[in-house]
This record gives sequence, structure tokens and C-alpha cells, in this order.
Amino acid sequence: MTGFRWQQKPPIGTPIDWSSPLAEGLVWHAPLWEGTGPTVYDVIGGTGGGANLAITGGATWSPGATMGLSCAGTSGNVGASATLPVRLKLQPPYTIAVAFRRLGASIQYGSLFGLWLNNTNANPPIAVAIEYNNTTGGLSVVYGTQTASSGLSASIGTDHVAVFSMAPSSSTPSYLYLDGVAGTSSSYNGAATYLSTALIGLGNYASTSGFSSNSLIYWAAIWGEALPAKFVAEYLASYASINQLYKPRATLLGAAFSPYFYPSPTSLFTGLSGGASVALSGFRKTWTPGTPGAPTFSESGVSGVAITAQTVSSTNAASLTITTGSTTGTLSLSDGTTTALVNVIQASFAVSPSAIPANHAGHITLTLTGNGTSWQGGTTVFTISGVTGATKVSQSISSTTAATLVITTGSGTGTLVVSDGVLTNTTSVDTSTFGISITSGNYTIPPAQITATGSAGSLWLS
Repeated sequence: MTGFRWQQKPPIGTPIDWSSPLAEGLVWHAPLWEGTGPTVYDVIGGTGGGANLAITGGATWSPGATMGLSCAGTSGNVGASATLPVRLKLQPPYTIAVAFRRLGASIQYGSLFGLWLNNTNANPPIAVAIEYNNTTGGLSVVYGTQTASSGLSASIGTDHVAVFSMAPSSSTPSYLYLDGVAGTSSSYNGAATYLSTALIGLGNYASTSGFSSNSLIYWAAIWGEALPAKFVAEYLASYASINQLYKPRATLLGAAFSPYFYPSPTSLFTGLSGGASVALSGFRKTWTPGTPGAPTFSESGVSGVAITAQTVSSTNAASLTITTGSTTGTLSLSDGTTTALVNVIQASFAVSPSAIPANHAGHITLTLTGNGTSWQGGTTVFTISGVTGATKVSQSISSTTAATLVITTGSGTGTLVVSDGVLTNTTSVDTSTFGISITSGNYTIPPAQITATGSAGSLWLS
């Protein structure tokens, strides 16, 4: 594609053109057009919430036509990072891209954009990342414990875009591109691993002091597919190529320059009877500070949702306390002139183990792990039902999303339903056999500690 719809970065709030080839498969995108504040916003959002990055280590906004996040310096953890959200449980193939300008040498290896499996730098810390050598500027891709040089180099003071297209498996080559040119291909073992608990790191290593990139980051994006070489050469050959993603100026009729606000987080769970805080960041707003301040925000679109409190801290910043019921859907927040959307998604919890024995007079512990739950000791009461003879002995709640139940079972089998009063899940009660294997050594087990029950099998000790 020749030419760009915007010769410079579009103004904040410019709508995405979903008919653009760059929009296909796009699952995360930070245009870095905020210019102020402590947060880098993901403009894609979606079920599970947007992955908004918190700016760290003294990274600063760079003004001007290009605008971006300056991760200058060679020490500390300068950049921005956030936990990978539910909706981005990535599995190869996928593509990550970052537009940048090296400001100088990094302290060691400057990471421009990547995903990390943890935040303690344990081995291997990196799921996938694009980084450069501080001496040569040579670009590499790191995947787990593997590092592959691309044979490409990013010069200091020049605007670049780096794109890494991860193949679906290690049997297919993966490529790193710089300004549309492919580097040396690489194959990555273990490419089928889900990135379900990773951190997103922009301009730094997301977790490790001293690995800042000393660069100016213009934008970053993730696609849920491996973009082919022809596509990269045509649509991602320049740091300004991403401007083609947005609607052209001629179609906006001034809308991109109109007042606008966006919420954080962009998703809430059901069952938040105690309320959750939602921050609102405005662009060219004229809100009146105060508690509650003005205007009065309203909500619509999802049954059982209510705004119970609001505070306006400046002309472009406010916070709301929102309660949710049992209904899911898309919630619309309004200040009377413009609206923003928040997804209300279903809370849930898991029960482990998935099967327990019948005729067990001793204590069986069920572990409950919540997702969006708000369990409280002394308030939440768990119950079990559905299987004759199954009885709850006790419960323990260690956090809003973690609890255990102690139960016993009788002769009844079937599906045991566990409820927290709002949500339910199940485990199976059956008469399956189990065995104990002792391979070496001498063991003494007092008879009082052995209980053999059921008729489905036998326990042998020798």
C-alpha cells in the first residue's frame, strides 16, 4: 500500500478502521498517543479486559508529531508493563511488533517488546521478546531459553519497526523483520506453549532492573496469527505504517478531535455487591472536580448494575464505584455527552479434585479457586448437594478467590454440587479404585491410620 492515511500519529481517540488489513487478527495494540498520565492504554480491549500497561522506572512521554514513550537511560526498569489479560491466552502462531528509535546503547541487552512468564526473572523468564545488543544494535528474538540472532541491526537515532512472526510449531521457520526486511529464520522448540500467565513488557524486561532499552517506543501490537512476509513487506515496512489502521481524516468530520473518555479496567465481573472502582480518563473534557462533582455519570445496558458513588478529581479524571449483579453484557457509561464501554463478564470458580471416593468417613479436602469471586470469611457460606451421604464438615476462606471445604462421603455416588450462594461448580463422587506403590525402603503404617472402604477394589501392603 502506498502512502499513509495519516502522515503522523493520529490524535487520541481516532477510530480504528476495522476494514483495514492491519485490523485482521489484531488482539492487542498500544498506540502510545496519551502524552500524559501513568498508563499506556490498550485500545483493543474485549472480553477479559484491556491490557493497560503501568509506566515504570521514570519512563516519560515524548511530545511532538511522532509521540511515544521515552524509555531513556541504561539502568533501572524504565518502560511499562502489565499482566497478560484473560482474552490474550496466546498460543502460536502469533505476531508481535514494535516501532522504536534507539537513543543509545542499553546497559546489556535492550528489550523493546516482549512477554514474560513470570516477574522474578526465574529461568526461563522470557516467553518471547524482541531485543537488541547494546554494542552492535543487532536484533535478536528470545523464546524461553533460546536466543536467535536475526542478522539485522537497528542504528541509533533512526526510526524502525521490528516484527516477529511466530510459526505454529518448531517444524516451521519463524522470522524477525526490520523495516519489512526478513532476517535469518529460526525454529523455536516448545512453540505450542500457551502464554496464559505472562507479563507484557514495553521498553524493558518487565521485571529485571538494568535491562531497559534506552529507546523511544512509538507503538506496539500483537496479532493472533503469524503474518506472512509479503504482508509485513507491504503493511509493516515503516514505523509509521500503523497509521493505516485508523480511519482517514476525511471520514472523521472532526470526531477524532471531540471530547472523549475511556475506562480502566475495561471489564468487571458479575456479583460485585460491594462495588468495584473504575477510573475514567478524559480527553478535552471539562468535568468539574468534587465529590460527587459534575457531571453525574450514568450507566445502561446491563441489568443489576449501578453506580453507587463518583468522584471527579480534575477536568479529565474521575472515578466511579460500580456494583454488578448476575447479568453479563456490555455496559455503557455516559457523562451526558459521550460514552465508554465496559464488559461485565461471568465470575466462576473451579473445584479440585474433579473426582472423590464414596464411602469415605475420613476428611476429604476440596480446593476452590475463584475467578472474579468476592468470598469473605464469616459472610460466604458454601454448601454441597446432589449426592446422598455427602456432608460438609468445615470451610476455610483464605482470600476473596481461595477457599477449602472439608467433607465426608457416604454410599451415594453421582455429581456433587458445590455452591457459594451465587455460583456453582461440581465434582464427581464415585467408587473408583486407587493404588499405592512403594518401590524401596522400610515403611511402618499404624493400622489405625488405614481405612479400606468400598467394594470396587483392594488395598495391598507388603
